[in-house]
Amino acid sequence: MVREGSRWFKVRIALILLAFSCGLVVVLHKAYSLQIVEGSRYRQMAEEQYLREIEVPGKRGAITDRNGENLAVSTEVESVFVQPGVFLKDNPAGNAALLGRALRVNPQAILSKIQRGKHFVWVKRRISAAESAAIAKLALKGVSTVKEYRRFYPTKSLGAHVVGFTDIDGEGQGGVERFFNHSLKGQSQFVNGLRDALGRDVFEEGSISEADFEGHRLELTIDVNIQSVVEAELEKAVKERHAKGGWAVVMEPGTGEVLALANHPTYDPNEPSRANDAARNNQALTNPFEPGSTMKSFLLAAALEDRVVKPEDRFDCEGGQYPIGSRVIHDAHPHGMLTVAETIKVSSNICSAKIGLKMGRERLHRRLRDFGFGEPTGMALPAESRGILAGPERWADINTATISFGQGISVTAIQLAAAFSALANGGDLLRPVVVRRIVNTKGEVVKSFAPEVVRKVVSPAAARAATEILATVTEAGGTGTQAAVEGFRVAGKTGTAQKVDGMRGYSVDKRVGLFAGFIPVDRPKLVLVVAIDEPKGVAYGGVVAAPAFRAIASAALKNMGVFPDSPTNRPAPLEPAPETEERDAGDAVESAGEGFTDLPAAAGAAPAGDRVPGFMGLPLRRVIEIGVEAGIELDVEGSGKALAQDPAPGAKFRQGRKCRVVFGKPESFREAL
Repeated sequence: MVREGSRWFKVRIALILLAFSCGLVVVLHKAYSLQIVEGSRYRQMAEEQYLREIEVPGKRGAITDRNGENLAVSTEVESVFVQPGVFLKDNPAGNAALLGRALRVNPQAILSKIQRGKHFVWVKRRISAAESAAIAKLALKGVSTVKEYRRFYPTKSLGAHVVGFTDIDGEGQGGVERFFNHSLKGQSQFVNGLRDALGRDVFEEGSISEADFEGHRLELTIDVNIQSVVEAELEKAVKERHAKGGWAVVMEPGTGEVLALANHPTYDPNEPSRANDAARNNQALTNPFEPGSTMKSFLLAAALEDRVVKPEDRFDCEGGQYPIGSRVIHDAHPHGMLTVAETIKVSSNICSAKIGLKMGRERLHRRLRDFGFGEPTGMALPAESRGILAGPERWADINTATISFGQGISVTAIQLAAAFSALANGGDLLRPVVVRRIVNTKGEVVKSFAPEVVRKVVSPAAARAATEILATVTEAGGTGTQAAVEGFRVAGKTGTAQKVDGMRGYSVDKRVGLFAGFIPVDRPKLVLVVAIDEPKGVAYGGVVAAPAFRAIASAALKNMGVFPDSPTNRPAPLEPAPETEERDAGDAVESAGEGFTDLPAAAGAAPAGDRVPGFMGLPLRRVIEIGVEAGIELDVEGSGKALAQDPAPGAKFRQGRKCRVVFGKPESFREAL
């Protein structure tokens, strides 16, 4: 009995040992499987619960003007993301509603996005301080925030087309933000971090310093003081003329540095989505237009350089009509014999055409290319247009003639500014510069941009001779007297050109009026181009753009500390009859025998006293001349001949009231081709 009990005890011990042995084998097998076979997978799963690699986005470098004024800075903000695997486990619909209310985002959109995600989903980037506080208060599982940087433009729309803007990911989308994106963009860094029990990020010691991932700073050539004046005067001119828009560029002719570049309409880079493409487009670089009579400036310099003409040479202006083949070139005012200097002063298309034909198409084309037309300037801004300058092999005589006075060639405002700078500085075509230098976080200059001469265009002697002639444009009898600045001599040229209509050749009523030039004549400090796009009524550059040129130039010179040597012996700005400029380029060429004849000027003589003159049937320029003589402020509409006026002829004119004159074209007049 005892022996049998002892045997059963041994059996039980053996069974227990066997069970332990089997269990040990299972444990060892499982341990082997966990540690060796699937160890790496489980280790990764475990690390995902408490250890993560956190991407720290780089901080974008600042952008300043030439005086250190901030134009773009980066401020630290938070962005919200969700881990779907955690968020969807506990009341996802309710939590999405809470999250949506805190962030002012549609809850269903949040939930839909999370359900499509795997490990990481952005909910809202760069949230406000109030939204950040609301998220922290909710403390939802699977919802976290990470530090990012939001781009902020403290001067708002000032210099927007030069500075540009960034997208939601901090990538440059316009201006220097885009062109220098690599230099500005801080390098993203990855830092190991731990998460505490609440899922909050806790960086390990030794986290990277801001200096290691902050981008470089850009110092622009722009002067915010000059830029603000340019934008204000450009907007004023556009609004006064009820124009579609306008462009303006201010450059230092000796360095090529752009002191201001503006477009109207403009936009606020803090909210770029609120503006349309036209407002965001830097049209001073991207929008080529026919330069009209400003092109005569470069024809003059080229002809003087090649000794094709001398300033005192005389040309016959044919009484205002000059046929070339089946076409007829017109001048706004009939002239007889004019010297080369007088040709520029009164802006004769006919004499300019004769100078161009004397140069010949090959030589004229080469000189215009030398001035930079038909090729981009290469300045450091994106999407620059090269303009339009066809090869000379495609020019007939009529093309050579019309290109001589700015029709059949298209340029940009920045090309015009660079070309006028070449005349101002003695003949060197400089590449326009918009960034002075790139500086790292230690204050070290990474790269600087010195003046770069692209080529020698004309000799200093030819440039000086052309300058002296261009200075007469703003003096008595010239077409640009409203651009004259008190105390200084101004060299420049007016221009008015019809815009090309894709369906009908040239538009009937869409024009660009501009004035381009430099000041002072004896020591040029700045070049300025002002263009007004599609002004209503009078479109002549000497009327719509020259006053803005004068206001900008006067303010800019004061800002630069440039004052007249002797104010008493320098001319004051003139207030001429405004419409003394050449006919629009689109009206300058007509089929032979299909031109029109203006009514005689004597038909609209200004009456004595305070009675309203009779304008009916008179051309636009004559109406304005009479209005100026009579001291009457006019409100003109349309072009051609005066068809209606209010008040009526002979009515007593009340002080402060404008006389409205509506213009149209006679039925017999066929539009210029």
